[in-house]
Amino acid sequence: MPAPAVSAPAKLFLFGEYAVLGGARALVHATKRRVTASLTPGQHAYRVVGADLSSSLALPCAALSALHLPTDADVLRELTLDVGDLYEGGQKLGLGSSAASTVAIIKALAPHLSPAQTFDVAHRAHRALQGGRGSGADVASSAFGGTIAYRLTTSSLPAPVDLLPRDLQGREGEAHIADAAILPALQLPSDLKLTAVWTGEPASSVSFIKGLTAAWHKDFEAVASTLQALGHQAERALDACLSDDTALWLDALAQADQGMERLGDICDLPITTPAHRRLREQARTLGALVKPSGAGGGDFSLVAWHRSHPAPSALFTDAITLDLH
Repeated sequence: MPAPAVSAPAKLFLFGEYAVLGGARALVHATKRRVTASLTPGQHAYRVVGADLSSSLALPCAALSALHLPTDADVLRELTLDVGDLYEGGQKLGLGSSAASTVAIIKALAPHLSPAQTFDVAHRAHRALQGGRGSGADVASSAFGGTIAYRLTTSSLPAPVDLLPRDLQGREGEAHIADAAILPALQLPSDLKLTAVWTGEPASSVSFIKGLTAAWHKDFEAVASTLQALGHQAERALDACLSDDTALWLDALAQADQGMERLGDICDLPITTPAHRRLREQARTLGALVKPSGAGGGDFSLVAWHRSHPAPSALFTDAITLDLH
């Protein structure tokens, strides 16, 4: 008899993209779109459904290794992964599919683990898949759900790191797991309305991080000061969550949007795309603010406004949207 299916949510970054690699906090939100994993006794091969993907064994084998299980275990053949919720019309949405898939597999193979334990195992597995790159914030979001604040306790950017934001002062309720500090179960401000809009093209986070690293070596101080400013806006947004201050949260979003564009200019990366700029101008006329989410470069943009104000519905016509709050 098949075991009950389990699932893990895909994520969207709210604040702290790129800066999180150097030790700044990021705010990350788990979406309603999910990856589902199931085990079917008697199934003869690992399956991926919901998208036109090859059924590569790299991801499930990394999960098995992180759980200290043999990679040729029978359970591998019984595993099915459904990623269809993270695609739209055959187009992959930039929601962290590999992180959500890793967490879903861990939950299927080890359902007894707590969210913190699931993150610990999935973080190791995902790091192995990515060759040590990435912050793990997407994995934490999938493991814990909801809205979280996340920071690394060791920088994953090249030295020197002395100009990077290093907010080492802990927050009440923050859990230290592996090389990360996680503050789960945050509440977004009550008068905030937040929607993500797909702007048309997927971005490659790996290639953007390579571009950031190249710019780091070329102009360290310019990159580091911009990351510091982005980290500062993430701290302001966290304070706004803890104090239920919508105005502060929205101001931090506007400042972070400018910071993301500045980082793209410094690194010669299309973090802020023409589609995002058009959305920004349209939003301003309707009393809303926007900011790229994640790597930028054409994935989702966040649209935020006061819940008590009229909704900027014209921005969402014929668009793929995710209602976040």
